[in-house]
Amino acid sequence: MKEPVGIESIYAEIIYEKNKDLLSAVRSAFEMIHGAYAIVFMHRDYSDSLFVAKLGSPICIGRAEESVYISSDINSLPIDTSKAAALDDNRIIQINKDCTMRSAERCVGKQTRTRR
Repeated sequence: MKEPVGIESIYAEIIYEKNKDLLSAVRSAFEMIHGAYAIVFMHRDYSDSLFVAKLGSPICIGRAEESVYISSDINSLPIDTSKAAALDDNRIIQINKDCTMRSAERCVGKQTRTRR
C-alpha cells in the first residue's frame, strides 16, 4: 500500500530535482506546513542519514556509545543514553549512519506555530 503524499512533499521533490540542494528543498516545503510537527525523514540520495525537524511538537535525540535514539519524550530514551537534547524549533538535524550528528541549519526563517 502506497503512503499518501502531501503537496509539500511533491513541491520539495520538484525543488530538489531542480537544484540538488536538499536543505533548500526541505526549507521550502516546511514553509508550506502550518501548525506543529515533529518529522523524521530520509531521502534516497542520502540513504546513510536520517533528518529530524520540528516546530512546536516535542522531539529529542539521545546518543549512546554506538546508537542514536529519537523520541518525543526525553524520559523514554533507553538507559544507556549518555547524552540527550531536545531540538529547537525550526532546526534540521542530520544523523549519519556512523552515529555522527550535525545541525544542518534553520528550516525556515520566521515561521512560528499557530496557537488556537
